[in-house]
Amino acid sequence: MDEQDAEGSTSSNSDQEEPYDEEGVLSESPGEESALNGVHQAPTNGHSNGNGNTVHVHDFVEGHSKDAQQGDHHDSVPVLSADESGEESGSYEEEEEEVGVVGVEESEEEEEEEEEEEEEPSLKYERLGGAAGDLLEKDNASAIAVCEKYIAFGTHGGIVHVVDYTGNRKHSYKPHTASINEICFDVTGEFIGTASMDGQTVIHSLTTPESYAFDMRRPMRTISLDPDFARNTSRTFVCGGMAGSLIMHEKGWLGHKETIIHTGEGPIWTSKWRGNLIAWANDLLHKLTV
Repeated sequence: MDEQDAEGSTSSNSDQEEPYDEEGVLSESPGEESALNGVHQAPTNGHSNGNGNTVHVHDFVEGHSKDAQQGDHHDSVPVLSADESGEESGSYEEEEEEVGVVGVEESEEEEEEEEEEEEEPSLKYERLGGAAGDLLEKDNASAIAVCEKYIAFGTHGGIVHVVDYTGNRKHSYKPHTASINEICFDVTGEFIGTASMDGQTVIHSLTTPESYAFDMRRPMRTISLDPDFARNTSRTFVCGGMAGSLIMHEKGWLGHKETIIHTGEGPIWTSKWRGNLIAWANDLLHKLTV
């Protein structure tokens, strides 16, 4: 028994000894060679791992080689590291935040400028003293005109009051029986023209008895004297109203001549004469003539 066991152990040890070739070099076993060949030669169908499971080395090696190739390809393209990309993205965010802050500040400045523009200017003013308050206590003003020397008020009662800049009364007269819609001076401040709801247009001199009155038979809204009315013998003026016609009046040898400048577009609401230009407004639009 002992001899047999010894021989069995000797034979098992001899089976487990690693084979060497004639030159004393360790030779590879067939299984190891096939495994190495499987890794390096990349077999197409894979090999068994000894447990009946097939290990597909081909896919792994081929995928690894593809990844390596792609890695070689991507190495040629500059790629930011996580830290670098984080720093740059952070800088972009800071720039965006700064731009956003600047935009808000600019919008606030624009709003402040608009508010400043919308604010009404602070004007210094004082109430007109003298007799002006007493003159308008019972009869309210309906029209006003100003020249270098005087201020003229037309009232709802058809009265004209002329005062200086301190409020002292210079003239008062009643040319109309209804509200005065418009009042005007010539450039010298000598003549005053008035247009009234009673259908009358009246021109009155503050220094002479000269006076003109015209019955237009319809409520009058506007009158405008020639700027050189006092100097020109023609005593020209324009007037208009609810009849819808702007009419020019000129003094001649046989009385005043009437010329219709414009008609047919509704009432003439207002008019102004400056230099050689006459402007007026009706229901449709503003007009200008020479």
